[in-house]
Amino acid sequence: MKRMLGLLIDSTIKQRVSGSYPVYVLAKRIVSAFENNDVAMDTNGEVWLLTRITTREKVTAIDVGANQGEWVTSLIKATSTARVLCFEPVPNTFASLQRQVSAQGVTLINKGLSSAPMEMTINSVMNNSYISSIYDVGFYQEGHRIQSIVIPTSTGDTEIKQYGL
Repeated sequence: MKRMLGLLIDSTIKQRVSGSYPVYVLAKRIVSAFENNDVAMDTNGEVWLLTRITTREKVTAIDVGANQGEWVTSLIKATSTARVLCFEPVPNTFASLQRQVSAQGVTLINKGLSSAPMEMTINSVMNNSYISSIYDVGFYQEGHRIQSIVIPTSTGDTEIKQYGL
């Protein structure tokens, strides 16, 4: 069976035979699902995990790279008693986070976390706030307008101590 499948792949997919592209797309989707490369919280296990975590009496969480607040919003839906520190270093994305999230127990912090307090340069994709990185984003995805921004960072230990966690 394995040998037959290999021959089929070699003679169709690798040769780009007409109709092989949809098979390729399907195979990529299957592999992605198997590897759980899914950012949809409802299907990738994050919502399931949040419902399990929130059965505890007191939940404390740190959301690093909070972006626009999807994760913390799901946590707050699961429990209204959580204490959460949300770190988002990109100013425009942080402004969006502030508009999206205002809940008791949630603290929004406009800085990044790192191994030491410092200033770092982060590359922010102007037309997609979900893609920001200290790495060269253009190397991985071409065609985006990127703005390099200097951001302050702190350590997790410092922030935990400062907020009394």
